[in-house]
Amino acid sequence: MNIIFNKKVVYSIVILIIAITAFTGCSSDDTLSDVSEITSMPMPMDAETTIEAGVLTSFALYSDGSLWAWGRNEWGQLGDGTDIDRRNPIKVMEDVIAVSAGEHHTMAIKTDGSLWAWGWNGNGQLGDGTKRDRHSPVKILEGVVAVSAGGGHTVAIKNDGSLWAWGANGIGQLGDDTDDLYLLSPIKILEDVIAVSAGEGHTMAIKTDGSLWAWGGNWSGQIGDGTKRDRHSPVKILEDVVAVSAGGGHTVAIKSDASLWAWGGHFPVWLENGTYIDRQSPMKILEDVATVSAGLNHTVVIKTDGSLWSWGANDWGRFGDIKLWFIGQLGDGTNASHRIPVKILEDVVAVSAGSGHTMAVKADGSLWSWGANQFGQLGDGTDDLYQLSPVKITDNSVMLP
Repeated sequence: MNIIFNKKVVYSIVILIIAITAFTGCSSDDTLSDVSEITSMPMPMDAETTIEAGVLTSFALYSDGSLWAWGRNEWGQLGDGTDIDRRNPIKVMEDVIAVSAGEHHTMAIKTDGSLWAWGWNGNGQLGDGTKRDRHSPVKILEGVVAVSAGGGHTVAIKNDGSLWAWGANGIGQLGDDTDDLYLLSPIKILEDVIAVSAGEGHTMAIKTDGSLWAWGGNWSGQIGDGTKRDRHSPVKILEDVVAVSAGGGHTVAIKSDASLWAWGGHFPVWLENGTYIDRQSPMKILEDVATVSAGLNHTVVIKTDGSLWSWGANDWGRFGDIKLWFIGQLGDGTNASHRIPVKILEDVVAVSAGSGHTMAVKADGSLWSWGANQFGQLGDGTDDLYQLSPVKITDNSVMLP
């Protein structure tokens, strides 16, 4: 659901902003001409793989620029031109450098800086000027260096440091200081932005000076401004921030000293005595954190020693027609929720938390996933409804023919 930045990535984006010549224009009529050439086959793996877990979808982006997808596809959110769910990875695009999965839509940046979108578009979150769902990628913007897809909205950073937003806006998640329910096309929100993360209904942005800004829904205190008041325009929350991830009703951020800070509700934070309460202001959680990802109701981090830790909801949402949509996402072999971090894996280099599942890449290039699997979002090719412990999906010995 969100883009994850560590200090190295933040500095890389700064370099991109300075070095890339600005692109101009928007062409929402362009669709990907080669997207119909979908190939279902094993994925290539390496330690540079980027992974992205959505609500019920998963994506893997490899160093060769190929983007692979699997999971639910009811609204075309996999981008393969169909509405067929996929239990095995399928190739969607080439020449991709970044991907972000929202609730039911997906965004990708290609090597030429063009931004592409597909999936559900009921709130205009694709940014193509319509509310028409797209089962294949459509071009939205040029000159984009970072993107994050939220619940029903999208935010993107262009190479001049400007932040643009579009889609749902009923609780201020676009940050344009209006109460418009939605916007169908991108609108400029801020300048001098180097990182951004869109949550279920709120947005977080880091500016070049390290300041963290927030806006949107604040029902659990996820904005972090000491209130539960929705914000329709950006407010400053913290200084000296190098990475941020917005979840469902909570937010987590890493400061330059590698300390992890958290605020909001829905199991985002823990206290030393194991008690839980919504936090409307940031509180320090851990030290020595390299990477963080906030899911809908759980959080996962990689520490500087490569160990992966998780906490939060682990059996949430088991009722009615959505039975087992969210179970086992912590990966500790149980369906018990945890209010303090639990170690899951060692030697991890990348992680992404979805709504009810989680994915991780280890240093040897192997891809692991766990949690809910009703629509094949784990990518293990099985009909199992869930996996309570990490399952290896593929490794670097599996290559394209």
